[in-house]
Parts: sequence; structure tokens; C-alpha cells
Amino acid sequence: MSGFFDGTASPDEPKFSGVAGYLFDDDGLTRYRAGAEEIRYKIEKDFGLCFNVFHATCCCGNSGRDEFTGWPTEVRLRLCREMALLAADTRLAGFATFAEQADFDTIKQYDERQAARIGGLYPATLLAGIERVASYAKQKNERVFYRFEQGDPKQNVADDFLTRIGSDERLRERFAYFSHELVPKGHSEAVALAAADQLAWECKRNFAELLHGAVMGSYHSDDHLSETFKILRGREHTRWFETHLSEGALNVQLLVKFFYGLPLATGQSFFFANGRCRMHGGPSPRAQWAIGMHSSTAAIQPRRLGTGGNYPQCSLR
Repeated sequence: MSGFFDGTASPDEPKFSGVAGYLFDDDGLTRYRAGAEEIRYKIEKDFGLCFNVFHATCCCGNSGRDEFTGWPTEVRLRLCREMALLAADTRLAGFATFAEQADFDTIKQYDERQAARIGGLYPATLLAGIERVASYAKQKNERVFYRFEQGDPKQNVADDFLTRIGSDERLRERFAYFSHELVPKGHSEAVALAAADQLAWECKRNFAELLHGAVMGSYHSDDHLSETFKILRGREHTRWFETHLSEGALNVQLLVKFFYGLPLATGQSFFFANGRCRMHGGPSPRAQWAIGMHSSTAAIQPRRLGTGGNYPQCSLR
């Protein structure tokens, strides 16, 4: 399987960040690439407009930017819709993992060292997101080739994290890891990053409703979600996985990293052993509880969200 993922962030309040993307099988990835090329050709043929790299943030907002500067609104929106329909039709499953800055700020207020080790919302949501991806892949008896965009501000975090996983067969098995790479913009392997980019951007646009549903334990109201987000999410709950990390879950993600010896934001990595932080050994009871709670499907029961269908969302407390 090939996984393409991108970070989400919002400058608005409440601050929201996370990781979103898709898994493709070989057939789906081939169809996505061919479909993207066909869409590009039709836009040029019908309107005489060309672009090299589709970026939702440049194309799908209130006005066009960069390559899409000066494009008619109806053409930009047509392109965005067609790219969303293509992703929905070709992907195996979609994933969105997010958290609220206010929860991280609460941790930082009480324990700055703890917050520094967590490193912010991106490392925590990346780990939780990859765990959800791994769970799905292992159900299919597959491993995942992860791809992130080269030049992304968070690329070093993702690269360090996945490099550590790739160096340990125990972790490779745990996270259904095959390989990973940072892909330059415009590279042939980067085509499907457009799908992850668009999903991440739509998560930003819809963050208020996503957080409201997660925090209140309520159904998402499709009336409050953008049409493009609903296309990207799809209506098959077995192919959409949405996770919200609360304050408590952000702390749990740190314990998960401790247990697996994954890199911390401070540059450290270590295991719990006999209640102390050591380079080797088994987990402390608290770490065992954290891993068991976090990875047990019995302990994390999804709520059903979405008036247009049932969508599983884990709100980790």
C-alpha cells in the first residue's frame, strides 16, 4: 500500500492541527495518476489554462494564488471538485487525526518539560494517525510505503520518526511499515500528494465543526461541512477514520513514544524499564497501561458521526 499524508494547521481560533491523508493500493494509485493527468488535459483544452502542481490552498480558496492567480472562480472550483471526486473514487481509505492547541497549551502550563517532549500537536497526531493507518493495513495483511512532501515545514519530524521505525523490525511490524520517502514537488511520485494536500486543507476549512463533533460527542452536521470535504470523506464508514486527541490523549502519545523508543522533540529516545527511563528493557506498569489502552480496539470505541452516514471517530481522552 502507498500512503500519502500532509499536515493540517489553522491560523484561526480555536487553533487546530493534525495529519491527514489517504492509502492507495497499486490499482487505485495508477488510476489516480491517470485521472489527474486527464483532468489537467481537460482544463487546458477547455479553458487554455495550465498548471504544474495542484495545491488546494492555492486553487480552492476565495481567490487563486501562485499558478492559479487570475483563474476564473468557476474554473478553479471545477478543478477542486474533480480532484476531490478522483481521490474519493481511487483511494482505499482516508485518515484525519487532529488536536486542539488549547489542550497542548494546558499541558504546557502545568509542565513545560512534558510539553517539550511531546513537541506539539504535529508529532502527537502523526503518531496516532500512523497507528490508525497501521491497524487498517494489518487487517489487509499489508505494509505501507509512506510519502510526505519534501520542503514541508514538518518534514524533519516525519522523517526522523519514520526512520526510527524503519530501523527496528519490531517497530516495522507494529506500524506496518515498508518504507518512506520525502518527495519533491513536481516529481512523478508526488502526484497523489495532491489528494492528501486537499484533504488536509479541507480539514482546516471545517475545523470548527470537526472539533465541535469531537468535543461534544455529537454527530457532525453535514449542513456545516463543505461539499468538498464530504466528497473527500466519502460515505463508507469502513473507509474513513477520524481521530481527535484530547489533552489526556496527547500525554498518552508521549508514553507510547517512550515505550517504543521513538524520538522525542528534545532529541531523546528511550524505553521505560522498572519504572525508570532507560535505554533498554520492558515498559513500566504506567507505560503498559498506556500502550494497552491506546492500541486496544476494546478500549477505544468509535462514535458514529455524520448525518449522511456513519463515520467512525475516536475521541481519545
